Formats: sequence, structure tokens, C-alpha cells
Amino acid sequence: MICLIVAVSMISIGIGASKKYRFHGIKLQKVEIIAPGELFSTYTFTEGENALVKEAVHNDEALFSEIEKGHLEDAWPDPLNDFNWRIGHPDVIRRLVGYKLCNLEGDRCLLVIPMQKNKHVSQVALVQDIYFVIRKTGIK
Repeated sequence: MICLIVAVSMISIGIGASKKYRFHGIKLQKVEIIAPGELFSTYTFTEGENALVKEAVHNDEALFSEIEKGHLEDAWPDPLNDFNWRIGHPDVIRRLVGYKLCNLEGDRCLLVIPMQKNKHVSQVALVQDIYFVIRKTGIK
């Protein structure tokens, strides 16, 4: 009885709750978006960054292709794909749940924003996973 109470208490306050997410079999660490202004919406990967992303997805070409297309604002759903909307709604972007896939060159990293983990953000109806390139100072 005491063990059950302790276990329920730990779960209710978040102790033991995992901040990991399995993305195509890859364990990712949850991050918090703290500065939405650090987001890149039209970022082009360098050759070196292509290699970093491919390594992160274990050279899965189909997944790399999905990320290559899905990290650009044209692939994001309305209204997230609108710069002016993003500027006016940083609180919505902060509520998105993201996981760090890999570091890129310089001060940037690549996040996965999974559809299944973001159903609570009604203003942004994700129909698939999307990806963000963001400065490391924009997450914690």
C-alpha cells in the first residue's frame, strides 16, 4: 500500500516521467522552446549539416528527405507558416513540444516537433511531424 502511494505520488509530481522520445527508433531528449525569435524558417543546410542530419537518422534517406522538406516554413501548417502570425504568437510556439535531433554547425540545432505530442496546441493543427532549425540559445 505504501509503495503504491509513493509510486502514484512520484508520477503525479513528474518524478520518473521520461523526457525522452523515440523518433524512428532514435531516442531524443525533450527541449523547451524559450525564444521563438531564434527559429529559422527558410534555412538551407550546408553540406556538413546534411552529413550531421543523415548521421542522426542513421542514413535513412527517406527520413532525411522528409526532414529536408519539413524544416522549411512552406511545409508547416497554417498559421505557423506565416511569419507575421509567428511574431504575434510567440506563446503558442513556446507551448510546442520539441525534441533535439542533432546539433548543426555553429549555434544551431534541429528539433523534431511531433504531431502526436502537440495535439494540445489547438492553434497549430499538425497533420504530420515538422522540424525546426533554431539557435541553441532559443531552447533549454
